[in-house]
Amino acid sequence: SDKAFQGADSSTEGAASHPPAPAGYLDYSGARERKRGEEMTQTSQVELDVFWQLASPDDNVRARAAEQLCKSLLDAQAKSGGSSPCTDLSYSLKRLSRGLASSREGARHGFCLALTTLLRSQPCIEASTFFSDLLTTLDVRGCTQQEEKECNIGRLFGCMALVQSGRCRVAEGWEGEW
Repeated sequence: SDKAFQGADSSTEGAASHPPAPAGYLDYSGARERKRGEEMTQTSQVELDVFWQLASPDDNVRARAAEQLCKSLLDAQAKSGGSSPCTDLSYSLKRLSRGLASSREGARHGFCLALTTLLRSQPCIEASTFFSDLLTTLDVRGCTQQEEKECNIGRLFGCMALVQSGRCRVAEGWEGEW
């Protein structure tokens, strides 16, 4: 019988105290895996605790977490050798996008910082695909008024990450005002 992973190593400097990882995340010799039906896929490059650290109220903890996540995703993408985002990068982009809608103190800032850095450093992420996925991930249909507000703020932060990454350009021939 498998034992569910129970959260961060208590010795992790600057790590926020948080509840156990969701059911389905298992610990096998330090490599965390997520259960999908009967199939297990490794997420060894992406340390799941870094997502909690990205939401820290401490700016330095958030900055270190964003740097750590981006470095591990650069390594994972390089190892995959593909021109499209690897599994870890795709998972992280979706999780970071969802995190933009969090009202937890520091979450939007940390997740936006990580997204901005990833968009700058990962040419395999197409800006138009990221934007489309952001809108889908933070879909407001069927949400309560509060959830709709959080998703819309998250969308705004996602757009800010896209702009700050330098991946947006004004279309040629566009003559509108900002």
